Amino acid sequence: GRYGNIVGYRWFGDGYMLIGFTNGFLIVISTHPKEIGQELFQSKTHRDVLNDISISFTLSKAASIGDNCVKLYDLKDLQDTYAIINLEVESGSLHKLEWSGDGQLLSVATNKGEVFTYLTRLPVLGDTYRTSCAYLTSLLEVTVTDLTHPDHSASFSVVTEPVFIALGQHHFAVGMNNRVWIYSLTETKSSEPLLEREYLGTVSEMYMNADYAAVLFEKKIQLHMIEGDSDNDRDSRLFPDK
Repeated sequence: GRYGNIVGYRWFGDGYMLIGFTNGFLIVISTHPKEIGQELFQSKTHRDVLNDISISFTLSKAASIGDNCVKLYDLKDLQDTYAIINLEVESGSLHKLEWSGDGQLLSVATNKGEVFTYLTRLPVLGDTYRTSCAYLTSLLEVTVTDLTHPDHSASFSVVTEPVFIALGQHHFAVGMNNRVWIYSLTETKSSEPLLEREYLGTVSEMYMNADYAAVLFEKKIQLHMIEGDSDNDRDSRLFPDK
């Protein structure tokens, strides 16, 4: 028929099914007894060909590939294509796509053995200090905003994709495993950290004020001056100390 052949189908919602067809069509059907056989939605989303579809239940989004592009849709309104990713690949080479379980990554494979992976959701990372907050705005960027003056915000490039962020009065820090990179809030034009520290175990929490940082790792807390000498015992204390 005019739809072509089925290239993929995915269940979603309460008994609904999204079906993709080779001629570029997406349709939604229902398995509810009163609606069986009815098309609840139908749209030609790709001009020439549709190769595969995928759904992220975490994001409540759907995706399709075809015509050398990826199209993203909201499951609540499939008629609206809210994003298009154009791929520079050989025409007709798109093959499959799949979302990670947490909806953070969307991967596209070609029949030439190429795989493209796109970030579709940022991990939620951030911290607050008084009326300010620091949060991840891209994998390698942190933005700091004073919530009493939301127009006054600053973005900082960081050296690694962090797993935690800590904010103090004059500094913020990003870290992963046992390493932490501390940045000055006044050095907005520099992507270089003010200093880097390593701890004796994987850091699980970190808090800062104007001068000190408290770092929790391996059931111990290390309290030290932020810009102090890491080798100077007077600038650092470990609790418990045994």
